[in-house]
Amino acid sequence: MNPPAFDAASTPLERGTTLIEASAGTGKTYSLAALFLRLVLEEGVPVGSILAVTYTTAATQELRERVRALLRGAWKELKTGLAENPVVARYLAEHKDKKNGERALELAAQSFDEAQIFTIHGFCQRMLQEHAFESGVRYGAELLTDSRPLLEEAAADFWRTRFSGAPALLAALALDAGVSPEGWANLLGETRNHPDLALLPESAGVSCEALAARLEAAFAELAEAWRCGGAALSALLQADKALKPSERKKRLALLPVLDRLPAREPDQELVAALPLFCASAIAEAAGARKTPPSDPFFARCEAFCALAEEYFQQLTHEFLAYAETALAARKRERNVLTYDDLLTRLHAALHGPDSSKSAALARAIGAKYQAALIDEFQDTDPLQYALFRRIFGGGGHWLFWIGDPKQAIYGFRGADVFTYLKAAASATRRYTLNTNWRSAQALLEGFNAFFQQSADPFLEEQIRYYPVFSPDREVPADARPALRIRHLLAEGEREWNLEDAARRMADAVAADAASLHAEDGWQWSDLAVLVRTHRQAALIQNALRRRGIRSVLHAEESVFRTPHAAELARVLDAALAPGDSGRLHAALATPLFALNANALAALGDTERQEWAQRFAEWRALWREAGFAALFRRLAAACDLRRRVMEQPGGERRLTNLLHLAELLQEAQEAARLTP
Repeated sequence: MNPPAFDAASTPLERGTTLIEASAGTGKTYSLAALFLRLVLEEGVPVGSILAVTYTTAATQELRERVRALLRGAWKELKTGLAENPVVARYLAEHKDKKNGERALELAAQSFDEAQIFTIHGFCQRMLQEHAFESGVRYGAELLTDSRPLLEEAAADFWRTRFSGAPALLAALALDAGVSPEGWANLLGETRNHPDLALLPESAGVSCEALAARLEAAFAELAEAWRCGGAALSALLQADKALKPSERKKRLALLPVLDRLPAREPDQELVAALPLFCASAIAEAAGARKTPPSDPFFARCEAFCALAEEYFQQLTHEFLAYAETALAARKRERNVLTYDDLLTRLHAALHGPDSSKSAALARAIGAKYQAALIDEFQDTDPLQYALFRRIFGGGGHWLFWIGDPKQAIYGFRGADVFTYLKAAASATRRYTLNTNWRSAQALLEGFNAFFQQSADPFLEEQIRYYPVFSPDREVPADARPALRIRHLLAEGEREWNLEDAARRMADAVAADAASLHAEDGWQWSDLAVLVRTHRQAALIQNALRRRGIRSVLHAEESVFRTPHAAELARVLDAALAPGDSGRLHAALATPLFALNANALAALGDTERQEWAQRFAEWRALWREAGFAALFRRLAAACDLRRRVMEQPGGERRLTNLLHLAELLQEAQEAARLTP
């Protein structure tokens, strides 16, 4: 049975925990603002006693302005008695004397600067400042907006202590395993976001020093085994018929690498070869129903590789233990806090070993507020949930969770779907928002039908799909289906590989776009195509281009990673060395000048000298007047706008080139760069 629909104007306001589940476009922020208004108007709660928490600083500002406007608008409507806001209309219908409501809204509007609307980190920072003694936060601590340098510093220091002057074997194994300070810093960041995570497998209790000694001994045994039996093993593999041909060839090619074992001077290439000679790897490489070759060396390789894996697992455990202490020491020395510290410090203060002190802090913070409205609750992680539950979970507050569990599935912004489900199970009551204010009814019906095909569409029985509807539920009888799913089948042909499938799908998208334009009269600017990767975007853009359909690519890829940046770099490279014919030809071959291979081959000495002279003049201009002057001259000389716009993807190319020019000029001015 579906939970009842939440009505922002009339659903009863009850103390305890209320969960409001939403979908995109169903008015989460509006509902939260309406709850704020109702708490002030109907319950007489001062604005300073209502906590509203959302995820980003921008969302916080938007919510603050929306609530302020809603309170002021409601106050005016209440005074005039002409209500468009359903909350105000209901209040007028149920209250003959509206003076109490007018006073509450007037006071709220006048004292709105006291409104407690924060991000989660802003809320924690405020509580730590107001309860500095209980939380143990030092006075005047600076908040670091970016903690990454601190994490990288700890990782780099640990790396130096373990690998500076380390045996060559450990260094080679680390390179082969991809172990690096950057990877450790990333892991450290994950542990900051999810302090409840456990690193698996757990530590076996053997120190890295002991494991390193065992590794050295095992490697020495491998070297001796190869010295004594390497020739015989090579002959065994040469004659073997059990291994798959490709697997046998791969191992035969590595035999010269293993011949370096007796020298006991390990490098990355040598240690990278050893896993292929483990007994388990040899068994997997054998053909079906064939007995793999056997040799004691394979078992020694297996033992060595298992020991290396155990070493790096233990090294990770020791790094995290080191980092916990090192980070705390650095922060104390510099008197700084990170955003993660704001959460962990308040959490620690609320769940400390002194239960009476922790309980007193929870009561003190809880007494400050009568209600808490938590927006985007699907983005809450275990630590944040524990904070709100500790302070507001006793039942004496109005506590509202507002979120979309479907978004929590993807772990966006550190969300933990199981934290959401745990919180949902603890809610006193549950509602849904089922009116979508953004989409047409035809499209919503398509989504409803798609997701309701299964009783468990998200493979988690606690996450349900609740149908949503447009305010206008009428769908024209002759309307095309708004949601269509295309199945491409390779009937009558060979099976498609990934390249075939990607190309066919791109062609199908282009065909649909052409159909919508020709049959339904849609403009090209009405169409948008969403893809997962830049490569897919390029495939579809090429398919559209083949049909004569112009498109613009919007991507988060850095402009410096585009082909257009490489083209401009070749032109600038030629300007720096105009006498270098290779660089000159590379620049002239770019779309900026568009000389093809035949044209370049046909250049005579005079023409080549003229081009070299022109590039030399551009270099001089660059040095004397700066990059902006060079780019203007270059654009005029090659008729940049016309030439580029005539080429496929011209709009995107021109946009990127202009953006690059702007960035290069800014960099030149900021750092006083010269050619």
